[in-house]
Amino acid sequence: MDQELKAYLDLQFQQLQQFRQETAEQFTKMDQRLERLDQRQDRMDQRQDRLETEVRGVYVLVEAVEGKVELVAEGVTNTTEQLKRLDEKVSRELEEIRTFNRLSYKDLDKRVRKLEKAG
Repeated sequence: MDQELKAYLDLQFQQLQQFRQETAEQFTKMDQRLERLDQRQDRMDQRQDRLETEVRGVYVLVEAVEGKVELVAEGVTNTTEQLKRLDEKVSRELEEIRTFNRLSYKDLDKRVRKLEKAG
């Protein structure tokens, strides 16, 4: 084999080795990047799990609040009905008192007029 061919092949072999080295480095970098992406994905999965747990907790709280709001609404309705009945009762009793007072004053007025005429 002549020297020129040998030098050419050596050069090609060196370039091939350099290419192989660069390729190996690029694969190493890619592996590192993939590892970082995997770690990031794991963290995101953990965050998503925590968020899902928190959302379920919020749903439970919302359901509890809805139940309490319904109870308060029922209480307000009952209280409103009781107040309405009480208002009607007080109005009737007040009207009875007014009627009684009118009759009492009417009778008293008659008696006072009789006394004024007699006197």
